Amino acid sequence: LFRISWRRLVLDEAHEIRNASTRKAQAAFAIKAKYRWCLTGTPLQNRISDLYSLFHLLRIDKFSDIQWFRENIELPITDRNKFAPRAHKLLKVALGQIMLRRMKTDNVNGHPILELSALRVQIWPCELSAPEREFYCALEARMQSVLESLAKKLERGSIRTHNISWVFLLRLRQACVHPSLIEIQTLRTEKKDEHSKCPLCSMPLDDSTTSHKEACVRIIEMAKRFSRAKPSTKIMIVLNILHEIKARPGNEKTIIFSQYTSVLNLIEPFLRKQGVHFSRLDGTMDIRKRKAGLNAIKNDANVTVILVSLMAGGTGLNLGECNNVVLLDLWWNPAVEEQAFARAHRLEQTRPINVYKLVAKDTIETRIMELQDNKKQLVLEALNGDEIEDMKQLSKDEISQIL
Repeated sequence: LFRISWRRLVLDEAHEIRNASTRKAQAAFAIKAKYRWCLTGTPLQNRISDLYSLFHLLRIDKFSDIQWFRENIELPITDRNKFAPRAHKLLKVALGQIMLRRMKTDNVNGHPILELSALRVQIWPCELSAPEREFYCALEARMQSVLESLAKKLERGSIRTHNISWVFLLRLRQACVHPSLIEIQTLRTEKKDEHSKCPLCSMPLDDSTTSHKEACVRIIEMAKRFSRAKPSTKIMIVLNILHEIKARPGNEKTIIFSQYTSVLNLIEPFLRKQGVHFSRLDGTMDIRKRKAGLNAIKNDANVTVILVSLMAGGTGLNLGECNNVVLLDLWWNPAVEEQAFARAHRLEQTRPINVYKLVAKDTIETRIMELQDNKKQLVLEALNGDEIEDMKQLSKDEISQIL
């Protein structure tokens, strides 16, 4: 592949190389070609440097030089310094010369560029039950206590504080789906790290941190009170949505997305109890099982639901047989969610698409929604050539804001 000088290189799903330091990106850069095209629905996802990889692959003068790009584009925009207006103009001119942008909503000669069915995204607020709320608040209070204690001992932006913040971010999101997920996850941590790390927050432990572990274990004990055999608020809402869909004419099918395979494991027994025939697709499955899962949802009229892990089924899949999408938990990057919704929103789709985003009220998910809105606006500003306030991967400041 690398010995041939190709006439044309066309890179589909080009956002996959957005991290220029990965082996995947380096391999793409190494291909020799006279002409180069990048195709992507999400050229910018997390930060301005996402664009550098595309510029580099396309061999755009100056912009493909990492040092020049950082000094003239990335740092001025990220730091919002006095050179930011110049960086905006440079980026606008460059994208104007090389980017052909088409939106699903665009019209040509008065007609839609694509004849797609309607897509309706519904935000479903979920009111946690009293026991769920009590557990969530206890977990949140414990998180605040740990982070405040660390802030006194360590530099606020230290790697340890950052990593523990990430773990608490995960725990709070799990608590929004089903508190028992905390127990499931912490059991794995205990088996893996024995006594070296706190099972709740993964903080390194020594003899002086016994009280820390005891306080965190109390939260885990609270999680154990929640039976996995009893549906949480979110799972009950999913079952109600499926019941509502079943009552409609036309044998509609549904994709249920979650980031966590543990969530998919948790919901399976409830689907069986309700008599729902389903298939599954996640990153732990081999190719044979994946094909079987896809074949079932596509060709078996009795199978009306497919459970999909967000990262395994976020791109490339065609699930046009489904016209309903349920998102059980939120991902901070809205581009990933939108790619997931697009699995059902296909050219051959004739029915309206209903997307149900389940958001636990007055929790971390509410703040993630706000962050998603900000990131959507930032992407629009970048691709429209407007001034960009800030565009980074989920930063330490953003994590602090969410927590």
